[in-house]
Parts: sequence; C-alpha cells; structure tokens
Amino acid sequence: MLTDARWERTAPIVRARSPIPAAGRPQPAFLEAVLWKACTNSPRRDLPKEFGNWNTVFKRVDD
Repeated sequence: MLTDARWERTAPIVRARSPIPAAGRPQPAFLEAVLWKACTNSPRRDLPKEFGNWNTVFKRVDD
C-alpha cells in the first residue's frame, strides 16, 4: 500500500491524467490497483475487491 508520503510524490502525475476519481474511489486506491496488477502480473479480473470493480479501474487506465 502507498504511504501518505509516497502518494504526495505521485499525486501530481495521477491528478494530471484524470482529476475525477473513478467510481468515487480515492486516487491512491486507483494507483494501488495499477501497481498491484503490475507487480503480480495477475489477470485483471483477479483484482482484489478493495480496489473497486476491476473493469472500472482498467477502463480508466485505457482512457
């Protein structure tokens, strides 16, 4: 999980891409979902529920 300090360093990059959180989720949750996918190399559909709906998260990545 991202610490507050790490989020503060990455927030300007993520916010510049999409200022509106997907499905009401906070921005750090979206970034953690992307990092989870990159680190685990698991299928998108295996995204843990705490990150939100897998399809919503990855539609946002593809925008």
